[in-house]
Amino acid sequence: MKLRRSLVLFVCMLLVLIFVVACTQRPVPRQRTENVPRATRWTAPRTPTTPPAPNVTPTRVDNRQYVDRARRIADNVADLKEIQSATCVISGNTAIIGVQFSEQYKGKMTDEIKKKIDQVVKRTDTRINRVAVTADPDMVSRIQDIFRDIGRGRPLSAFVKEINELLNRIQPK
Repeated sequence: MKLRRSLVLFVCMLLVLIFVVACTQRPVPRQRTENVPRATRWTAPRTPTTPPAPNVTPTRVDNRQYVDRARRIADNVADLKEIQSATCVISGNTAIIGVQFSEQYKGKMTDEIKKKIDQVVKRTDTRINRVAVTADPDMVSRIQDIFRDIGRGRPLSAFVKEINELLNRIQPK
């Protein structure tokens, strides 16, 4: 009887032990964070890049030279006493200038003012052969938008159609 009682007690203890062990959460293994040196990366020498495909327009272009030239021209044009502010866009050897007159100047765009602006532009940048000047607020706004977008990196080629349209409106053929 004692043996039977010991056996029952042993089986009960075994069952309790199995339940306790089986019902506990399994510990999550930790990530090993040993200081193991990583393999050294070796970069292959760069080969010259191939030129871009002819019909592909890059998303961002370095237009700093055009922007700097245009800004310098616009600043010099704005220094004229009749002009309050000026904006310039350069396309090839052509400068498109949008001007706003100062409040003291009561007149309109005259040939004399156009000649003054033309001289200032060609004196500022000798690469400019053709100058188109406008004081029309709508066109000045478009010139400002083009200048701003070129300054942000959009390629000049994205504005060819709009620039040609502006030139045709300013100086019809």
